[in-house]
Amino acid sequence: MKHSLLLIALLLTLAPQIFRRIYTMKKAIIILLVAFALASCATTKPQIQEQDRKAKKYEEHKTFIEQGLSLISLMKEKADNDVYARLLGTSEDIIAKIHALRDSDVSKVYGIVRVSGVFDIYGLDETLTNQLSPALKRDIEILLLKSFSGNWSKNADKDEIDAASIIASEKTFVCPELKEDCIYIFSFDDRKYPVAVSFVRGEGDSVTACAYFVLNKQFVVDVWARAKLGNSGLKWEWVQ
Repeated sequence: MKHSLLLIALLLTLAPQIFRRIYTMKKAIIILLVAFALASCATTKPQIQEQDRKAKKYEEHKTFIEQGLSLISLMKEKADNDVYARLLGTSEDIIAKIHALRDSDVSKVYGIVRVSGVFDIYGLDETLTNQLSPALKRDIEILLLKSFSGNWSKNADKDEIDAASIIASEKTFVCPELKEDCIYIFSFDDRKYPVAVSFVRGEGDSVTACAYFVLNKQFVVDVWARAKLGNSGLKWEWVQ
């Protein structure tokens, strides 16, 4: 009994110091937790902002990205099916070139670039084009836009170009949001041939999209380099 009373007396004597230490420790823990929370916010906020920016950018271009991927999927289906090529009277040599193209893995997109101001790259003589009627001038613009990717297929032989032409795909859809003709360039993780998808405005709100393998692995780099020239008129924008 005597020992119990002494222990109680000792605890009562030390109680203020114990409680102060516990309070100090709890206060220190709370401060640390708050510091960690603030540090976490400081770290994640820029990441969240960047994610939001990318999501907004994707949403802005969603229609054209989805239409482009749809055409690329159709191109892949054509390349994988020899019956399609043979029904068109395609030679075995060209079919072999198609097989080489279908080895490209188009399931994993590395990046997407939007290019506009395409016609400036050809350096058309305005004194000549101004002599054309609006209908003829527009016809030439469309031809140049659709042939843009083919003109960049460097070092490709005739069979390779024919193979790419056979599996090229086209579709027309309604899209009032498209205000100017443009090209979306899709590059892929395997770093093989990119695909250029041109979007051409038609009558009303119609848009014609054409997808074509570009037989030039440096195509994206080359177009970017041309866009960097101040007088090219070519506009370049990463969209994904």
